[in-house]
Order: sequence, then C-alpha cells, then structure tokens
Amino acid sequence: MTETILVTGGCGLIGSCFVLQQMAQRPDIHLINLDKLTYAGNPDSAKEVGDDPRYTFAQADVASIPVTVVIPCFNAADTVERALLSVAAQTRLPCQVVVVDDASDDEGATWSKLCDVRGRLAGRLNVELVHLDHNSGPSVARNTGWDRAVGDFVAVLDADDSWHPSKLAIQYGWMRAHPDYAMSGTGYHVVDDDDQTDESVSSKSPAFWQVRPVWLLCRNPFITSTVMVRRGVQQRFSPAERRCEDYLLWLQLALSGSHMGYLLPSLTYLHKAPYGVSGLSADLSAMERSELHVLRRVHEERLVGVSLWVLATLFSRVKYLKRSVHVLARRRLSS
Repeated sequence: MTETILVTGGCGLIGSCFVLQQMAQRPDIHLINLDKLTYAGNPDSAKEVGDDPRYTFAQADVASIPVTVVIPCFNAADTVERALLSVAAQTRLPCQVVVVDDASDDEGATWSKLCDVRGRLAGRLNVELVHLDHNSGPSVARNTGWDRAVGDFVAVLDADDSWHPSKLAIQYGWMRAHPDYAMSGTGYHVVDDDDQTDESVSSKSPAFWQVRPVWLLCRNPFITSTVMVRRGVQQRFSPAERRCEDYLLWLQLALSGSHMGYLLPSLTYLHKAPYGVSGLSADLSAMERSELHVLRRVHEERLVGVSLWVLATLFSRVKYLKRSVHVLARRRLSS
C-alpha cells in the first residue's frame, strides 16, 4: 500500500535532506512537496528526486483558478484523504473545495478524517465541510456542494478516486478556450492502490472529441470524477435516482442542446473498476434496471423519440450481458 506524505519547506537545505532521505529509504511512498519556493526560489534544490515518479512538486503559492471541487462522501475514512491530497497536489489550485458527508454511519470516522485533513491543508486549500443529517444519496450530496460553489466551474471528484496533478489546469484551460461547451470529461485509468499514478501529461491543448447525443444514448463515456461543468448550468443531479443519476444528467444536458467534450488525456484515477466491484455500481442487475429507467425517463420527457429510445434500450441490454461476462471472469480469476 502506497503511503502519501505531505512536505512543506522541502526545497530548503534541511527540507531537501529530509526529502532525499525519505525517497531513498521508503520505496512505498508518494511524496508531495508543498514548498513556497523560499530557498532561492528554486525547486531544483531537490532535483535529485525531481524525475522520480514517486515525487510531486506542487508550488504552494500558485494562483488559484475559478473552479469549485465538489467531493461527496459516505463512510469514506479510508479513501477521502487520498482524494483531497490529489486536489492539493494540483498545479493550478481550485478556489474552493466543498466536501459533503452524506450522513456517514461509521461512528464519526469519516468526519474525523475530514477535519484532520482540512487542518493539515489549511494553508493551501480552501476546504468547506458540510454534514448532511440524513443519508440522501450521491445526487443530493453533489447538488449541495454545487449550490455552495463560488467558482465559475464545478469539478466533481468521488471520495474513492483521485486526479493527476495537471487535471484541473488542463481541463480548466480547455473549458475557457471552448466557451460554447457546457461540460467536459477526461480519460481515466483504473489503478491498484500500489500503482504509481503521476505519469507525464502534456500541458498543451489536449485532443478531444465532441460527444453527440446519439452516441451518449448508446454509451456513456463520462466517469463522474472526470467531469467539469459550468456552474450556471440549470440542470442538476436528480435526487430521485441513486444509480445512474450522473448518466441522466449528461443525457438531459446533451439532449437539450448543450455541447459536451471528451478530453483524451487520462487525468483521473479510479482505484476500483467502474462497475461490478463495490458501492452502488457493484450490483450489475440493479445498475441495468436504473439505466433502462433513465432511458425511459428521457423518452417520457420528450427529449428522445421512440426509435432512438428502443435502439438505446437494445444497446443497454447488450452492454449488460458483456459486463456480466466480464465481471464473472474477473471474479473467477481473483478467487
């Protein structure tokens, strides 16, 4: 299991010695250096480890961007720190982070972890914690954070996922360069907890493709933790849905005429497969029923005609069969 260590002042003489010592003696760590460039203004004072993929240099006084990060969580004491640290390691920091605890019932473990991490990141991230009195599902938690957003853009990060350090910088830059797009998502990797995730990514304008409504009806390419949306979008996650609530929102946006882009760089890390492992996505049959319900709902809302609805339903059934076979094979291999 990889352990993440935060270091402040790691570009000075003493800090550099500590960084070098830790990197040499502990091959199982990911070290994030939050230095403010106080030592001659030069991060290369730790240059001996600068190319090591286990080391991330994140300038602590970097200017923030008008992006609010929303992190919903439920019983996430074991994972939410990793998510927050990946936000703290961004090369362009968000102006606000809203973490919504959806009434976790783990005897305060999640809330205690959130308070602890917020305290440690107080000089770097503006973290707002919200505790809901009743467990209401991911839609309500995300909408609560979205409603509190002050940034021009909202980026969603689930508590068991994490981001590449350049994720916000690249995606925010793309959204600003494409003002006619209401939403964008990025590529992603599924990684083990022990995998090193901070691979090199070009900061130049990323390749992308426009997600057409017909394509979205047949296949949802957007993982929620990859998405950035303009704050002023009127639609929200449906509180009535506990599964496929994200897919419903994407369809409502696309079928109402909003442009949506898929950025090809893999800037998001899923620490479990997107379906068939744990959480609400583990029950494939329930997920399939929810997807069929979503397709029927957009048809009933007159966002899609009968022929496309029937076609999308058939595609959904085929995807369900393929996923069922894939999950069965995966479970047999792991047993």
